[in-house]
Formats: sequence, structure tokens, C-alpha cells
Amino acid sequence: MKKRIPYLSFTACLIIVCVGHFIVDFMIGIWPIYKMMMGFDLAKAGIMVGVAAALGEGIQFVSGPGTDKGFGKALAIGGIILATSAVFLAFTHNPTAWLCLIVLTYLGSGFFHPAAGGLLGMLPTKRLSLLMGLFAASGTFGMSLSQLVFSKAYSISLVMVLVLTIPTAVLALWGFFQRSYMVVVGDETESNSQTKKFDFQAFGRLVRDHRFLLLYVALLTTQIIFWSVIFLLPDLLQSRRYPSWLCLGSGHLVFMLGSSVITIVAGWLADRFSSTKVMIAAFSLGLPCCYIIAYMPNLSVGLMLLCLFFLGGACYSITPVGIAFGNRLMPGSPGLVNACLMGMVWAVSESVSPLGSGLLASLFHANAPGKALGIMGALLFVGLWCSLLLEAKTRRPVMAEA
Repeated sequence: MKKRIPYLSFTACLIIVCVGHFIVDFMIGIWPIYKMMMGFDLAKAGIMVGVAAALGEGIQFVSGPGTDKGFGKALAIGGIILATSAVFLAFTHNPTAWLCLIVLTYLGSGFFHPAAGGLLGMLPTKRLSLLMGLFAASGTFGMSLSQLVFSKAYSISLVMVLVLTIPTAVLALWGFFQRSYMVVVGDETESNSQTKKFDFQAFGRLVRDHRFLLLYVALLTTQIIFWSVIFLLPDLLQSRRYPSWLCLGSGHLVFMLGSSVITIVAGWLADRFSSTKVMIAAFSLGLPCCYIIAYMPNLSVGLMLLCLFFLGGACYSITPVGIAFGNRLMPGSPGLVNACLMGMVWAVSESVSPLGSGLLASLFHANAPGKALGIMGALLFVGLWCSLLLEAKTRRPVMAEA
């Protein structure tokens, strides 16, 4: 029995997922700098974004399987529109309104990310890790500019802040008119599609695979550190009396640029050699950078920027490499795999990171953000250990695929 599956053309898919990822992550990056500009308490700000992230990213359990059923384009475009709610944080000083806007932003992220990852997973290519690297790099590039652009626009006028919604409008209108093509598949693909439905049986197949569990924990630990740095960095730099240009987005820019550049390189290396070896190398690079930033408050501007660049690259590059590796472990269900390795990872990490680091920072006085980061950084040792076990368990299959 034949079945017709909708999919976007290669070019249209790349434009929607990459430009959309730029916009969505740009919007997510606004709150960490805005809360510092408003002098908002770190603990309260962490609780707010923790709640919003848990609610918003949890929706990936709906959007992930929805992509496998042919709704990927609608979910991706809808997510981009919702995420743009972050722009309107600048138009109110009410904490309740802030919370509502942050929830909408993370709902947009939850709709977009698994849908975009699923759309990429449907493309006929043998370079999935490289495409995932490009996809991830587009998001990190957007987030790298978010704090610098938003703070500058806010300092000029609210009209300039409103201009930030124009790219969303243009992409949404263009994407709406892109035609979805149809491909005819046979019995094997149709039978495989039954596993794409997110139910207890499908989820059970994932959690019974020890390699998949190790991969999940490795991705979770690095994402917790990644989001903790983004949340704490403006306050950390300000508390150490670095220049205002560094505090108001430039430090964040360098951190995210490292994520963009090293992520592309990591994707290429993972395709050429081994995903697990790349993950081990990334954890080994991230550990010293994290603790130098956390416990050396007198770093020069140059050394701080260098550590931020490599820490950002080390932390974020593990995510696309791990997701591509997960799709190879569980072929035929890209939406389900992405929902688990993005939805379950980000719903936890984006909640735990600001909540945990904000509350930890409230326990200290001197170098409070740095000490909070140092405590959270212990999770990188857990991620490294999981990666080493994963390499030992999958060496033969992975090398056979390479």
C-alpha cells in the first residue's frame, strides 16, 4: 500500500528552518539582558523564566510528532510568530506581563525547534550532521546579536524596538506561500511511520536503549551550562566592573559566536570521524573554560572573551552532533527523536538553568554569579563521563556508519 508524505523543497526548507532559527533564538536572548537593564532580581528573574521554559518547551511533545504527520511548516512558522512576543517586553514594566510574554516566547520556541529539526530530518542527504550544524549555527548567530541589537534599539526608541518584528512578518508571509510537495512511499516507510506516533510504546523503545539514555544525559548537562551562562553573564560581567560595552551584549556576542563557528566545525568532524569523539573533545574543552570564568574574577578583557568563545563553542556544539547521532540510533522517527533530544532536554535545562543559577547566586555576596556558575559547572564532569561510556558502547556501530 502506497502513502503520500508532504515535504518542502530543499531550498525552502533550509530558508525556513535557518532564518527561522535565527529569529527564534534572537528573541530568546532578549530576556537575560533586559532583566539586567531593569535591575530585576536574579532569583525572581530565574523563577519566571524557569516556569516559562517548562511550560513552553514542554509543548515539543506535541510539535515533534506533529511534524511526522505533515504539519512541520505550519508549526515552524507559528512558532516563529509566537517567539516574537519577546520584543514587547520593552513596552511594559509589569512583572506579570513580562511572565506572560516570556511564556509565549518559549511556546514559540517549543513549536519551532522540533518542527524545524524534523523538516531537516526528512531531507534526502547523507550530511545530516553538517546540516544540523548549519541549523544550530543560524540560531546561535541570532542569539549572539540579540542582546547587543536589543539594548541598542532600546536606547534609541521603542519604535526601533518594534522594527525587530519586521523579519518575522516577512519570513512568515513568504513561508506561508511555499508549496508542500508530495512524495510517494511504500509499505516499509508506511510501517515505519507507525513508530513516529508519540505513545508509551514508542517512548519505551527509546528509554530501553542505554546509548540513548547516555546521549540524553550528556546533552542535558551541556545545555544546563549553556543556558546558565546566558542567564548569568550580563550580571557576572557587570559585578566585575567590566566596560559597559562588554556587559551590554558584546560578551554575550562572543560567547554565541563561538557556538556558531565551532558548531559548524564539529558537525563536519562528526560526519568525517565520530560523533562521540567530538562530544568528548568538546566537554574536555569546556571544563577548564567554565572554571576559569567562574573563579578568576580579575581576568583581562581579552582572556575573558577568549574563554567565552571556546566555552560557547564547546557547550553548544554537542547539541547538533548529539541530535544527528540520535537520529542514526533511531532511524525513521525524526520528530520523536527530536522531541526527546530537544524537547525533553530543553524543557528541563531551560527551566533548571535560570532557576538553579539564580537561586544559587542569591546565596552569595562576593562573586555571586561566578560561584553559581562554578557549582553548576560540575555537571560538565557528568556529561564527559556519559560521553566516554557512550563511546565505549557505540564504537563499532558508529565507525561502521562512518
